[in-house]
Amino acid sequence: MGGKLRQFEFRDGALLLSGPGLGELRLKWRPVPTAERRLGTGKWLPYQPEFRVLAPMTPQPEQSDADDGRLQAKHEAFTAFRATIPEDIVKAVEPFTCHQWPLITLLNGSDAARDLVKVNPVLAYALANNDHLQSGGGPEVAAMRATRYSRRKQREILAWMGFPDSDAMVRIMKKISPTVVYPGLMRKLRLCVKDPEIVKIFGHLSALNAGVIFLTCHPEMAALVTPKLLQEVAGSPDEETAAPTAEMLNEIVSSQETIRRRDRPHPFNSRRKVEEWHRRIPHLQEEFNKWCDSVAECRRLTEAHKEQDLIEQREAYKVRRMAEIKRLRKLVFPPPPIPGTSTIVPLRSFAELEKESFEQGNCVGRNGFYADKIMQREVYIYKVLAPARRTLSIARMGNSCWRIKELSSPKNEEGAVSTAPTVQRWLDANQISL
Repeated sequence: MGGKLRQFEFRDGALLLSGPGLGELRLKWRPVPTAERRLGTGKWLPYQPEFRVLAPMTPQPEQSDADDGRLQAKHEAFTAFRATIPEDIVKAVEPFTCHQWPLITLLNGSDAARDLVKVNPVLAYALANNDHLQSGGGPEVAAMRATRYSRRKQREILAWMGFPDSDAMVRIMKKISPTVVYPGLMRKLRLCVKDPEIVKIFGHLSALNAGVIFLTCHPEMAALVTPKLLQEVAGSPDEETAAPTAEMLNEIVSSQETIRRRDRPHPFNSRRKVEEWHRRIPHLQEEFNKWCDSVAECRRLTEAHKEQDLIEQREAYKVRRMAEIKRLRKLVFPPPPIPGTSTIVPLRSFAELEKESFEQGNCVGRNGFYADKIMQREVYIYKVLAPARRTLSIARMGNSCWRIKELSSPKNEEGAVSTAPTVQRWLDANQISL
């Protein structure tokens, strides 16, 4: 299922990688850091790898099956490449999980950047990846900009990239762990801190993670969160690189708009309150229709025109819902980013998502939320058959960099058998990123 698997090799001072849809990659440190790609028999051309090339050292895996064999080859190739890079650069870069190459090259060419990464690593990372925050120029121009601005004060660097020019913003950057950051998160953070009140709240949090940033980057969602909720999310391991509370709140906001509910939720003080409201979503359509019917009945004799308004409102909702279902069922999902296996099966259509939702009692096919994310190549959904039945979603952190987002049990209940190690080994063995 899914085509030729990834290949890994270190030869003649170069890390050589290949795989479906990727062609061949060649990364060298000497004589100057160089990343290139070629497709088929074409020429080697400059390439900007988004995947992780440096990671903290782990024991070499023992070979017991095909996945473990690929993991061993991958481990050996990346370890040999790592040994060609100065140790201080390796230690500075390895906590970041994607888009490392611009930071690697910046640190190689700028002593000022090496100083900056020691005191504010996430700011140095954002500066290295400034092409994701600034328009125009491409990687080469971005690299020159990064080198030039690395000599500036931290507040000046922030202002140039569109963040508030303040000591508070410098401190906020220091509260973000390198393990959770990626360019897209930096763009969302920039949206968050346009609101001075959000900046004040961030100033009182001990740390910022993906969950906090996603909750506050959209005004409609930010209006429904409280400092107490943000403090809870900031301390949750589940919210480090994912944003489950923000996703639930996004569905709540979307459902409210769809059915034009009048009883809007109040700001939430805890994740539990968000979960409780989120569980109500499947019943909102039924409640809405019953409400329309009851009001229409009360006004049937004396306010026929209002009854008609309600009927039209309900019919308009039905039309919107049917149009949405029709749109979803026409979707053809892109190929899975990681090849499936006999026990980890990619779901390739909305009909398959609907079936998985019904069988597992989860929300992947309840509406268009996950289908649209798949079409945007932000997530992909698989059904896991062994060692235990699960629904798996993986999320994109870079062009060739994917991580486990959710691995849910049937009916969202905890299972006795752990499937995570098997799924993680499959993911590690079959994608380029470390």
